[in-house]
Amino acid sequence: MRNSGVMIAAAGLWVSFAAAQTSIATKPVTGKPLSAAEERRTIQILADGTRIENTDTGKFYRDDEGRTRIQRKDGSAVIHDPMRAVPDQVTPNGDVLHNLPARYDGPPPPPAEQGNVAEQRNAPGSAATPDVVEEDLGASLVNGVTARGSRTTTIVPPGQIGNDRPIRIVSERWYSTDLQITIKSIDTDPRYGETTWQLTDIHTGPQDSALFRHPTPGHPAR
Repeated sequence: MRNSGVMIAAAGLWVSFAAAQTSIATKPVTGKPLSAAEERRTIQILADGTRIENTDTGKFYRDDEGRTRIQRKDGSAVIHDPMRAVPDQVTPNGDVLHNLPARYDGPPPPPAEQGNVAEQRNAPGSAATPDVVEEDLGASLVNGVTARGSRTTTIVPPGQIGNDRPIRIVSERWYSTDLQITIKSIDTDPRYGETTWQLTDIHTGPQDSALFRHPTPGHPAR
């Protein structure tokens, strides 16, 4: 997906990161300001045994009004105000890309969805539909925050996507009801490897309003 010739994922910014559970289509989370470190780690092992591992980090902020900011280590950022139609992306050199498309809200989508398995569940002529098992993992302390876990296991039967044997896809989420945000997610898919996304070093309390000020010509973002 591109905007004015600029790839949305450019500048090392993945706009589908957590972003405080405040998407355009949902009610913003107000009265629960916080800041946290954000990390996304992927591990993939190829057929020849080659191991590919990457980690991307940044900072996440949410203020009392539900505004959010995702700050990447390269200086780029995404600022979202629930009162505005769409978020703004600020590139490392201070340029502003307006009118970004609505982002996925929360941690990265499960790899099963990335692989279009969901679209094939009801495809005409499908030999079988995937078996899905939901589990409640109960409450636990995750990165210093009490969160409730859930696990979804999807078994894609042979022949569903050309596979000669079942494919087991596991998606685990840990959600804080108190903070109203996902604290950690782990997605494992043999086709894509394992992706772990999490918030750490979480601090609640008022945030600097300048972090959420939308940039305008003559007034660069902080």
